[in-house]
Amino acid sequence: MDTKQVARQIRLKKWSALIVERQSSGLNVREFCRERNIKEHIYYYWLKRIREAACNSMPAISTTVFALVAFSEAKVPADQPAKLTLNYAESSLDVYESTSSDSLKPPLLFLRQVLSQC
Repeated sequence: MDTKQVARQIRLKKWSALIVERQSSGLNVREFCRERNIKEHIYYYWLKRIREAACNSMPAISTTVFALVAFSEAKVPADQPAKLTLNYAESSLDVYESTSSDSLKPPLLFLRQVLSQC
């Protein structure tokens, strides 16, 4: 690592600490920056750089995996909500009609990561 990279890492750590401090302070960005005499555009510049660094440090997921899907017909009583159960190894995930796509995203991303390591 050369001196430019070391200096960048130091600045990333400094700004990461400031951003965490701002988030826990309860202040909005404008108020926080005004109190610390920081220009807002500089704050957002480093926020972007920190996010980019975090994304670049994550392992890439680029493998496409297909799974055999077996269907079985089951009669669901009218008083019970319909559901789809996804089984993998000893784990299962129940998906109901009311399940939001936002709540499905984390377990599906985790499953993708696990399958990519197989």
